[in-house]
Amino acid sequence: MDCKYCHQELPEGRSNRQYCSDAHKQAHYRQIHPVKPVQAEASIAELTEHVERLQSLLKIEQARNTELETENMRLTSRLDIEQRYYDSQPRNFRAWLRKQPRTDLIGRLLDRENLPLKGSRVLYEAHVRALRGPDTDMQEFSDMWRKMLLSTP
Repeated sequence: MDCKYCHQELPEGRSNRQYCSDAHKQAHYRQIHPVKPVQAEASIAELTEHVERLQSLLKIEQARNTELETENMRLTSRLDIEQRYYDSQPRNFRAWLRKQPRTDLIGRLLDRENLPLKGSRVLYEAHVRALRGPDTDMQEFSDMWRKMLLSTP
């Protein structure tokens, strides 16, 4: 019987032997199954394209992440203002009112002799109610209180 790779007669030994050596066995396999370099180049090109797509997606996601972080900071700040709006901590509302452009409600509040320098929102609301002004006074006061909270840390 002859070697499948070099076609020389096989040395004595096993009866089912097909190759002279393991090297010829491997060489014969490579003859039958050649490496396709074109496929390897195509794979590299595909991988490069895939990497570029992933990089562009990453940039988009990073931009979105930045937007979400900014939105989170804005909402956290707003939540802080809402929490301060409903707290009972005394604030210098009268001093803040003096620095604002004079409106009818601000003038009537500052004209009150018993308006405290410091007080909670509820205390100042009671003073606004005591003025017995138009229904819009409470909304205007609420807007002013929020504006004061926004302008003070």
